[in-house]
Amino acid sequence: MSTKSKEHNNKLINIIKQNYGIITLGIYILILIIFAIVMRDNIYVTLNDNMDSNVPIYKMIRDTDLFWKFNESIPFLGGEVLRAEYRVELSVQSWIYALFPTLVAYYAVYILKVLGASLGFYFLSIKIKEYDKINTNPNLWCLCGLVYGILGTWPHAALGFASLPWWCLCVYMIYKTGKKRYIPILLIFVFTTSFTMLALFALFYTAIFLIVVSVKERKINFKLLSGLVMLIAAYTVTNSHHVLQGLHGSRETIKSLKSSSYSETVFQSLGKFKDAFLFKNGYYHTGGATLRYVVIPVCTIFLIFLIISAIRKKIRNKKVLILYITIYGCIIFNTLACCFDNNALFRRLIPFASGFGFSRFAWLSPFMWLVLFALVCDYINKKVIAICFLILAFCSTAFDPMYTQSNSMYNELYCNIAVLLGNNSFKDGNHEWTWREYYSEDLFDTVKNEIGYDGEWAVAYGIEPSVLQYNGIKTLDGYYSNYPLDYHDKFEKLIYPELERDEGHKSYWERSSGMRAYIWSSEWEFLSPKEFELTQTELYMDMDVFKEMNGKYIFSRVQITNSAELGISLINTVHTDEYSPYTVYVYSV
Repeated sequence: MSTKSKEHNNKLINIIKQNYGIITLGIYILILIIFAIVMRDNIYVTLNDNMDSNVPIYKMIRDTDLFWKFNESIPFLGGEVLRAEYRVELSVQSWIYALFPTLVAYYAVYILKVLGASLGFYFLSIKIKEYDKINTNPNLWCLCGLVYGILGTWPHAALGFASLPWWCLCVYMIYKTGKKRYIPILLIFVFTTSFTMLALFALFYTAIFLIVVSVKERKINFKLLSGLVMLIAAYTVTNSHHVLQGLHGSRETIKSLKSSSYSETVFQSLGKFKDAFLFKNGYYHTGGATLRYVVIPVCTIFLIFLIISAIRKKIRNKKVLILYITIYGCIIFNTLACCFDNNALFRRLIPFASGFGFSRFAWLSPFMWLVLFALVCDYINKKVIAICFLILAFCSTAFDPMYTQSNSMYNELYCNIAVLLGNNSFKDGNHEWTWREYYSEDLFDTVKNEIGYDGEWAVAYGIEPSVLQYNGIKTLDGYYSNYPLDYHDKFEKLIYPELERDEGHKSYWERSSGMRAYIWSSEWEFLSPKEFELTQTELYMDMDVFKEMNGKYIFSRVQITNSAELGISLINTVHTDEYSPYTVYVYSV
């Protein structure tokens, strides 16, 4: 080998050594893009609280041109949900769904989540090293950010999760440099982080940080204060569309029913601590084996090691100890807030926050855990061992099905890797669908054309209402956590014949405050299974109420044996499609 070739190889090796984190991220992003181009709509996607709710709402808003039209209604739940109630226009995620086809937007948001989380960790590491003289390794932090980015979390808040390291970086730079130019940068988070999902909790910790710094310095840090006030003002302005809802005629929503479920005692709430701390069953749409079996044990053992070292006065860097204990304490606080969400005493102390979900404090914990994990990797000071830890963390994420309490898988990475490797065993749960299977666009286009569908109100029976909504069919039923209480009462009358005979669905309806306003049947659960052996059953629904609600069509997955008794007729022949698991029967009043 010539001298030039050796020099070239040495340069290449040095580039890889100095940038292996960024290179790994680039390779992963490239794989994601190729995967999206090849697979298209044949991917397995999270169903619960995703494909059955938020994805079709984005598509309805796009298809009916409802962006910026706050006073208009979204065509589901009988048109009772105002556009103003769902997501602000000043949101990057909303823009992506407005500009691109829904599936393309879904891919784009996921890729941006991974990219944003990884680079956020990378640059946060660089600044901590520069200003606090903690020996951080940006490449290891980038890999920790990659693990954080691919964690199974709620897709609807994807960019919010990715924004957390950037939020910390910005606040950190304002504090460390005192430069005003970093303050306006905080406004970026108004466009990436939803107020009620993550921003409110991040603001809480920003305020706590301001108080601690001011006490420590014995004076108010006005630059941090001005940044915090600016953010609060910006979020207030960008959420002002809720005022329009009030002007339209403020009505009580189903959130007011939530207060009846606040019945836990202190001991019952504390009894949930272990499950919440370890993210059992993908607690509150996040966590999984990565945190439970790798990150949390490693970080907890390292905390014990740091405490023992401090007692023996052999601590290498006191700043690491203080930072580590502080973050660990914040995680414990997040867990307690999550556990006490339904506590009767706690809720009586804060009556002004009735219906507010303190469980979302749990969403900050994965970011905090991965920061601790990055500090552990730094402290080990052996790249090989640290990278082995990271590979273990990545693999536990990639191969963890992360089942939630509803028996729905919440790790899209696992689903798709399993299929590519020829392992279809995860589909035994009967709740895992590909995008193409679940929405079956070609099938429903055919159905709509044959019945001459022209915007009439309909309900779904044995099919998720979200499937109809995604395919441009206006529904009286649907899944939403904040629709008007008077519509809840009306819908309850519609389905009362079924609730009267099925104690299970009645209990769920009352316990969940009617968030899933579905046409129930005792033959299946609220999440319709993909493999549907049932071919016929009776429908228990108040048809007088159905007519009062201007309902016309019932899109059913089974033949309704008591159709004559209900006064409905089958107007469409059975439709099947080779790419769809559905058989569709259309009944009309």
